[in-house]
Amino acid sequence: MQYLEQCILAYGDALYRFCCNQTDSRYEAEELYQDTLLCVLEDPKKFQKVKNPKCYILGVALHLEKNKRRKRTRRDRIAPVISGNVRTGEGGEIDVLAFAAGSGDETEKKVLHHELQQRLREVIKVLPETYQAVLSLYYGNELSVKEIAGVMKTPEATVKSRLFQARKRLKKVLEGEGYDGTEFG
Repeated sequence: MQYLEQCILAYGDALYRFCCNQTDSRYEAEELYQDTLLCVLEDPKKFQKVKNPKCYILGVALHLEKNKRRKRTRRDRIAPVISGNVRTGEGGEIDVLAFAAGSGDETEKKVLHHELQQRLREVIKVLPETYQAVLSLYYGNELSVKEIAGVMKTPEATVKSRLFQARKRLKKVLEGEGYDGTEFG
């Protein structure tokens, strides 16, 4: 158990942040988080041999999420899942319970900020999986290009290229919708 505690203390926050960025809900993020830790715990000797444990753990999470996406895509073709969130007029979704505690202007600001973040997530979800993963690791987990290359098992130049292309695509879509970047600050 001490090994598990050390692993969670050292890498738990980064792993959870990555899981949240890769999934659509907090429940799925928590499930991915637990599955990743279980996979790492299955072979502690292998984990102790790796040079960069954080990258190894995030790589395991990335692999598990890719497998879940494939399964989810197959399942959704047969029986689509319906969301419990409320749709806004612009096509976004708001989790009503998350904003029920707020009041007045503060709630409105939270809702608008949430809508902007939701739109950004929607645009990112349309990108190829490799771009999604690079953006999540770079911005969500603040990993360097070298660390991302280790997680994804690709050359650094490939990571740089994917990061550049992902930013370019995001910018093109968002500017086409009238966003100028100040909304996300």
